[in-house]
Amino acid sequence: AREIETRQRYNSQVATLCGAMPSAALLSADGNPPEAHFATCFLDAARQECRYDEGAILDDIEQDDLAYQFCYLGKLKRLYGDEITFANEELDSLLDRVVAGASVGTIGRDLLRAFIEKRPALQGVGPNDREHARAQCAARFPNARKAFPTLQDVQPSLGPIGNCYQGQLGEYALGVLLAGEQVETARARVSGLSESYEIAMRHCMEERATETERSRLEAAQNGWMTGMSALKTAVDVAAIAVGQVNVLKQVTSGGASNIEAGLKATSQVIGTVMERAERNHREAIANLQGESRIRLCFNDAQMHLTGMRAATNVIAEQMIALERARTMLRNLKASGGRAVHQGRAALARLAARSTTHIAQTPWLGRALADYERKMNNGRRLAFLAVRAAESALQLSIEEDLRGAAIGARLASDLETIASRLGRRLADRRVGGRSVGDQMKVSVISLRDQLLQVDDRSDISDGRQNLAAADLFRSMLRDEKYGVYGPDGTFLGQRVPFSLVPFHAFGLATAESAATEPLFSTSSCAERLWSVAISFQGPQATMVTGSNSLPQVQLRKANTFFSQRCSGDGSMQVESIRPWRNLESGEAGPSDAVLPFQAANIQVSVNTATDDLRGAGGGSADRTLAGMGLFGDYELFFAAGDLAANPDSAGVHLEYIEDILLRIEFIGTAR
Repeated sequence: AREIETRQRYNSQVATLCGAMPSAALLSADGNPPEAHFATCFLDAARQECRYDEGAILDDIEQDDLAYQFCYLGKLKRLYGDEITFANEELDSLLDRVVAGASVGTIGRDLLRAFIEKRPALQGVGPNDREHARAQCAARFPNARKAFPTLQDVQPSLGPIGNCYQGQLGEYALGVLLAGEQVETARARVSGLSESYEIAMRHCMEERATETERSRLEAAQNGWMTGMSALKTAVDVAAIAVGQVNVLKQVTSGGASNIEAGLKATSQVIGTVMERAERNHREAIANLQGESRIRLCFNDAQMHLTGMRAATNVIAEQMIALERARTMLRNLKASGGRAVHQGRAALARLAARSTTHIAQTPWLGRALADYERKMNNGRRLAFLAVRAAESALQLSIEEDLRGAAIGARLASDLETIASRLGRRLADRRVGGRSVGDQMKVSVISLRDQLLQVDDRSDISDGRQNLAAADLFRSMLRDEKYGVYGPDGTFLGQRVPFSLVPFHAFGLATAESAATEPLFSTSSCAERLWSVAISFQGPQATMVTGSNSLPQVQLRKANTFFSQRCSGDGSMQVESIRPWRNLESGEAGPSDAVLPFQAANIQVSVNTATDDLRGAGGGSADRTLAGMGLFGDYELFFAAGDLAANPDSAGVHLEYIEDILLRIEFIGTAR
């Protein structure tokens, strides 16, 4: 009975980390080193799709597949020389022989694994050269697979989160992989926005600039184009650095020890390049006089730059999250190893004992286990409370409350932490500044102030010379914002936008938004309180077939930010994971993992700006209250609420000329 209870105690610690009870052999004195167990124990080996089997993908590679890859890389090496390298002496030597005309031949498993891991990134290779090399090698090896496997192909899918990853180790392993996915998503967004920015700026120079303005801006044009190229290169390098750890092999093994330094350095480079790009844009605008046509056009292009700033903030935040998750993963594996060694030692001592210790009696052992379970929950919640308070205060609490929460052994220790935390929050100050009770209200135009849709009705014939309202209506119905289900069913239409403190970034705003408190630098630690929405347009045709007011869903990203009260212009970036249970730490169902929070808001029609600013807030929705004010948003019109054709009932996007947002928020005065 004593041995069973001892095994159960230490196996429970292992199960907390791994999510499943280990085999009896783990605690055996002659068992394998525990490091091998904790490398993959958080994967549900009972499910075929969750098994980590690197050998399966290596066995599936045919000789023609490998020959095609070396043919392709060899042709590129003839063009780009030493830029095409594996950073592996044996592979580089083999590639040189292929370039000289030799065949690949058969290579061993270790070298094949190295090929998959160290394949050149080809960042500087032109697309035309790639296509030409692919076509030549495909004709030479017609039976080869063109999409060569990677180690990511044996990584369990991030979709069924609750199916493959288990326990505390699984949570942080998933955190590493999920952070990498979000960095790649943000990288793709930066790439797309940078191209849109370049196109918009060229349009401004070609279509809106006078000869005098064009000659004045030629040097600035080289600056912003170089800045966009540098930014895309920086985020590509970040994606490559993250990709080195965003495969399950690196997660299970712990990866290289120098990766954290590389991630930190890359994050700093991205911030520096982004600031330079914003500075180039500001300098270009500063060279213009008055509200000229090209200045208004530059303001339109600026929205792409704003989106890039938000995306690079996400990259920086997720790279920090990835580093934090990797550190926690290593620490938890080490603690699991210590638990196994302690369990083996305890069983050895128990085997040598001839008397029964009072703590090992069945009734007392159960009471102690129940107490420890409750204390574990208390320590978790106390630690989360300290972290939440530090986020709200925008500083680290001077007292070591984090350490006290983790190290609490008695219920009285938790009560002391709660009392100390309550005293720290009692003065209602953030960054040394008082938080007032007065709410701030801004009523802003989605069309004119956030999206800054330019009136193009005065441009030359032969082009889309549309008024701002017409362009806005076209944007609302743009097919690229349509949302579709897995089976292709149309689910609705989204309208993405970002809320940012324009003045803090030194970015220009529409004249009508210059005095709005939402965009100013006079406040910090901003938190959203409520939102109200009003459609603007011909009331008889915007919404038909119903006496009730329409509804629209406002979605807010789970990653958001606010201005720091330190006054240095930096932003406090935070994120939430609402699908996790705060007490147990376990994830909810996979369909609950969404990148945003949503609020269904009843919309008014043609409410005037002054009315909306005052009494119009009576219908405001507070579902998103407490989240950081700034970040990515979107409006979502469900398919069932939209009119199917001009004569059917529902919301007619083609008649909405503008959408007013009443944003109520609270912040600390600087």
